[in-house]
Amino acid sequence: MILHVDPHSTVPPYDQIRAQITTMAATGVLPAGARLPAIRQLAADLGLAAATVQRAYRELEHDHIVASRGRHGTFVLDPPTHIDHDEQARRLTAAAHTYAVQARHLGVEHGRALTAAHDALDHLIPAKQRPQRQEKASAAGKDQPDQPTPRTRQPTTQRRQLTDTTLADVPTNTLSFPP
Repeated sequence: MILHVDPHSTVPPYDQIRAQITTMAATGVLPAGARLPAIRQLAADLGLAAATVQRAYRELEHDHIVASRGRHGTFVLDPPTHIDHDEQARRLTAAAHTYAVQARHLGVEHGRALTAAHDALDHLIPAKQRPQRQEKASAAGKDQPDQPTPRTRQPTTQRRQLTDTTLADVPTNTLSFPP
């Protein structure tokens, strides 16, 4: 497993670890049942305190990405087959809020934050299964003008209207981390 922690980043090291492991689990780089390195070993490899790696693992466990089995290790869980609608909405809202706070803290424009989130979602889907983006579809449509181009994104003006209502209520000095 290859992890990289940027000491100059505004994102805390434990959150960098959490995000990278979450992405690897979601994309299949870390398959279900894969054993994560021991906390002390990963901390030594990354040059971090063991408590930092422990916090990352604890948050991954809270998010149901991994399960800790005591001295037997920490393992990647199978993706849930069914999450009840209320739980799914709660988790999605919490993740969106965390992302919105970080984007606001970085001073990122609303449209750019949404584009980054959309791009991140796209990268979780294998390339051959990704829906074509409007920009790519319009370039392909020049060869075949009779074929309609699929739209997978909202126009920029509509996207900005949505972000104004989403991020406007987030205070700029708030940092929110799941318990």
